[in-house]
Amino acid sequence: MLAFCKDAMQFIQQEAIDPQLFRGLTPFNDTARNEPFENLTTYAPAAAELNKLSQFEIQFGRERAGQVALQFVFTLLGSLEKPSFDSKLFEETWDSLLQELNTPEWTYVAICNLTNFTSEDSLLELGDGISIRSRSYIDLGKLLGWSRERIAMTLGKDWSEGSHGSHVLMIKTELSKNADNLVLANDIDAYTKLSRTLLALRLLKPGLIRHGKIFFARPAYFSFGDIGITSSGYSMWRPGAEYVLHNSEVSAVRELNETLAKIGENTDKYVRSLKLALRSFTSIYERHVYQGEDQLVDAITAIEALLRIDFELSFKSAFRVAGILAANDDERVIIFDEMRGYYDSRSKVVHGGELEPKHLEHLRDHELLVAYVRRLLIGFVRLAIRGELSKEFYKTLDGTLQHSERRNIIRSYMGLS
Repeated sequence: MLAFCKDAMQFIQQEAIDPQLFRGLTPFNDTARNEPFENLTTYAPAAAELNKLSQFEIQFGRERAGQVALQFVFTLLGSLEKPSFDSKLFEETWDSLLQELNTPEWTYVAICNLTNFTSEDSLLELGDGISIRSRSYIDLGKLLGWSRERIAMTLGKDWSEGSHGSHVLMIKTELSKNADNLVLANDIDAYTKLSRTLLALRLLKPGLIRHGKIFFARPAYFSFGDIGITSSGYSMWRPGAEYVLHNSEVSAVRELNETLAKIGENTDKYVRSLKLALRSFTSIYERHVYQGEDQLVDAITAIEALLRIDFELSFKSAFRVAGILAANDDERVIIFDEMRGYYDSRSKVVHGGELEPKHLEHLRDHELLVAYVRRLLIGFVRLAIRGELSKEFYKTLDGTLQHSERRNIIRSYMGLS
C-alpha cells in the first residue's frame, strides 16, 4: 500500500494536480477518475495486500479491495496541504483503516431539527436508538463525527431557514458490516423510525411538532468519502402550537412507538383501515401550508377510514364518535352535535360552498376535532393489538354502542374508561 501511495503522489505531481481536489471524494461513483491510478503497477499488489488483512473479506468483501485501495489514496491525498508525500499522515490513515476493520458494525445516524418543540430536559431516550437531545454543537459533533463547520452548514443552516427549535431528533442504528453496505450512506429504516416516532408524539398530546430537513451521517474511523444521499426534505418556517415533552412522559412515547411498530407489521385488512387513518392524521401535521380547511378534511378522512363508513357519513360518524368517546349521556349529545357541525363545515369546504360564520368558527377551532381523532386512534390502536378489529366488530359496532355493558367493555379495551 505504501508503494501505491507513493506512485499516486508521483502521478499527481507530474500532472500538477492539487491534492485538495481529492478531499471527500470516493472511487465508487466515477470510474474515469479512477483509471489513471488503476493503471499504476502498484495498484494490483496494494489490493492484494488489503485482502490479506484480518476481517477484510468479511467486512468489506474481496471484490472491494481495489476500490478500498483507491479510497485510501484519495483520503490520503485529500488530507495533504501540499503535493508531497507525508509518512506520518500515511501511518495515521493506515491506523484508521485498521481501526475500522476492528469495528464489526457501521453506525448510521439520521438527525433533524424539531420545530414547535420544547423540553426542560437536554436528553430524552425513547428507545431503539431514538433520542431527542438539545442542540449542542459539541455533543452533536462527537456523535456525528462532524466538524462544527459542517453542523453549521447542515442543521445550523436548516435552523436559520425556518426549522427553529432547541432540540433535535436523532435515530441511531448499528448494522453488521459487509460488502453490500460498504457504501450505504444511511439506514433504509431510519425514515420509517423517524416518522413513527413523530406519530407517537403527536398521538400522545397536542402541539404542532414537526421536523426540518433530515440529515444522514455514518461516523467512521476511516472515511469512504461523501457517499450517497446526505439529506432529505426541505427547510421551512411553520409556526404552531408548542409541543412540550417532559421526561415523565417518555415511557408513554416508548409504549406508543413499540405498539405502532407492531401495527406496521400487521397486514390484516381491518388494520389497513387503521393505517390509512393514521396516515390521514399525519397529514394534519405534514402539509406544507398550515390551513384549517385542509386539517379539517384530513381529520374527517381519518375518522371515516377508522370507522369504515361508506354511507350516511355525517350521521354515522357523529353517532359512532359520540358513542365511543362520551363518558355519559350529556357528553354524548355534545360530541354528536359538534361532529355534525364539523361534517357540515367539511362539506362546504370540499364542495366549494359559501362559508358562514359557524363554518369559519369550526375552521378556527379544528383542534377540538383533532383531539377527537387523537383519542379514537389511540383507542383503535389498542383494539388492533388485542386482535379485536374484525368484520364482526364493525358489523355489530352500532348495536354495541346501544348496549351500555357491551359499550363499556369496548371503551375499557380502548383505555377510555
